[in-house]
Amino acid sequence: MTTTASTADTAARRERALAFRALHDDPALVAPNAWDPISAVAIEQAGAKAIATTSYGIAASRGVADGGGLNAEIALDALERIIGAVTLPVTADLERGYAGTVEGAVETVSRAIDLGIAGLNIEDSLAQALVPAAEQVTLLSAVAEAISQSGVPAFLNARTDTYLFRDPAASDKDLLTETIDRGLAYVQAGADGLFVPGLTDHAAIAAICGAVTVPVNLMLGAEPVDLDELFELGVRRVTWGPAFQIQAQQRLQQDIAALLSGKQD
Repeated sequence: MTTTASTADTAARRERALAFRALHDDPALVAPNAWDPISAVAIEQAGAKAIATTSYGIAASRGVADGGGLNAEIALDALERIIGAVTLPVTADLERGYAGTVEGAVETVSRAIDLGIAGLNIEDSLAQALVPAAEQVTLLSAVAEAISQSGVPAFLNARTDTYLFRDPAASDKDLLTETIDRGLAYVQAGADGLFVPGLTDHAAIAAICGAVTVPVNLMLGAEPVDLDELFELGVRRVTWGPAFQIQAQQRLQQDIAALLSGKQD
């Protein structure tokens, strides 16, 4: 009985992951970011076709700092609650696997796949500094192998923070070259997509999209953007990171401040 249930669960997760992959070509994937079940349900009810999580938002919802404040247990607990609240495919922001070793990161990814993720991000920075490309290739290769062994084709989105944590001494040309070089190496290691947060220059976007053979993901802010223009440049996925979580918190603070002010008058 357990084997049958497990097989059925794997088949369902596999179907969800395949559907998530197909969204990148329709003509591109628009995946707003959730940080808890309520935000995930709101995104689903708004009509989105997929949901991304935001480690920043999840960390904020737990009262800890992003980029080190979360651990695997907290991150996976939040992920399980989000997946359980919606029917849409969910792609998870897993930072660098919430572990100091490749083996630990692979364990986190495997547990996330068991929870039902359709995709995941793995980033190449630590403490706001890029890790060596070779080190990241080793990590991505191990994660890609774990995904293959799972039987669930979860979409591995390799995030590079070349633009997000830009070296002030680097020229635009050098930055573009490093981004493309890292992207090509990550694809060779098994990545299904390349995520470049902080990238806004249209010429660089077009160059990167033209150089790599996988869907390119950009992170947007809360302000309106012409998505069709980005798609014409070759972008195949857009997410928002913590933008909506920050906006929601600011709106809540403003509304309460206005309410309190009204009571005092």
